[in-house]
Amino acid sequence: MSIVEDLTGQKRAPSALDEQAKEQLRTRTVELLLDLRMAYLRSPSGNALKVREILPNRSKAALRTCQSPAEWATRVAQNLGIRQWDSSGSRALIDLVDYVESNDARSVWRDLFSREMGYWFALVWVTAEERRDAKAAARDAEKGVA
Repeated sequence: MSIVEDLTGQKRAPSALDEQAKEQLRTRTVELLLDLRMAYLRSPSGNALKVREILPNRSKAALRTCQSPAEWATRVAQNLGIRQWDSSGSRALIDLVDYVESNDARSVWRDLFSREMGYWFALVWVTAEERRDAKAAARDAEKGVA
C-alpha cells in the first residue's frame, strides 16, 4: 500500500502496463528466480534433486502473504535457508524492485506471477540448463586449447 492510499484510504487504479513492460517484469523476475535457485543450491540445505519442487512451492507460498517483490524475495530467501545475497542476486532484486516501484506495478507483478507461474518456472529451468551447458562447453573448449 502506498502512502497516498494510507492517508486517503483510496486505492489507486492498478497501472496498465503494455506487453513490453510486462515482458520486463517477467525477465527481471526470472533473473531473480535464477539467482535464488543458485543461492539455494550453494546453501547448506541446498538439494539439487528437490530444487524444482521447493523453489516454486516457496515462491507461491510467499506470494500469498507478501505485497511487494522486495518482501516476497526476502521471504523466499529465508524459507530456502539463503543466508546472504551475492552481487548477482542483489542486482537482480534491486532491478526488479526498482522497475516495479517506478511503474507502480505491484498488483500487476503479483497478478502476472500468480497467473504465469508455470511459464516463469519453465523459463527458469530452461535458462539454468542452457547456462550450465554453455559453461561446460566453455570448459571443454578451454581444455582443448590448453
